[in-house]
Order: sequence, then C-alpha cells, then structure tokens
Amino acid sequence: MKPSTEVRNAALRLYESMATGDVGSFERLFSRESGVLAIGTDPGEWWAGHDTIIEAFKAQVQGSGTRKVEPGDLNAFAEGSVGWAADRRTMRLADGKESTIRETFLFHQKDGDW
Repeated sequence: MKPSTEVRNAALRLYESMATGDVGSFERLFSRESGVLAIGTDPGEWWAGHDTIIEAFKAQVQGSGTRKVEPGDLNAFAEGSVGWAADRRTMRLADGKESTIRETFLFHQKDGDW
C-alpha cells in the first residue's frame, strides 16, 4: 500500500460535490455496480444501491442548504486498482452549525480514473 494523491483528489472531489450540491458529480463518483453502499453517521443512514444513495444525497442537500466542507487529516492510499481514504472532516452549514465527521471511503479505479 502506498499513499495516493489520486485517491486523495477523488475524496476531495466528493467533498466538493457535497459542498456545492453538485448531484451530477456525486452521481459519477458512486459506482452503479451491485454492492455499492453508503453509510452515514446516523444509525438510519444505510443506503444500498446507486439510485438510493443519490436520492439520499439529494434529500440531504435540499435539507441543509449551503455548506462548507473542510478536510481534516485526509489519508489516502492505493494498491493496484483499489484505493481507500479516511478523514475527520469539518462541515459548516449556512446556519452556523458545525460538525466534525469521520469518513471512510473505498475507491475502485475504472478506466484509469478514481
């Protein structure tokens, strides 16, 4: 396993789509293959399948408005076509609320792109 700038950049693109509410970018970052899963911080946030994940993202974006996402200590690694990242990022909402959120991502390189 080696540190990976490419995987780090993929996580940062995901953060950017969260911050801007860019659903199209978010859709492209999540696999359409069976087995794709997103697990949130709340016990009820367990979404299986691309369409379900995207719908949950849309609902969260609509519910919270503008936000700012700041990486914490983003660590990213890769081995072959598999990459993973972990972070403690900060999210600041338009109403001033702020939270630190633990993140873990698993990436699979496809056609040379993470």
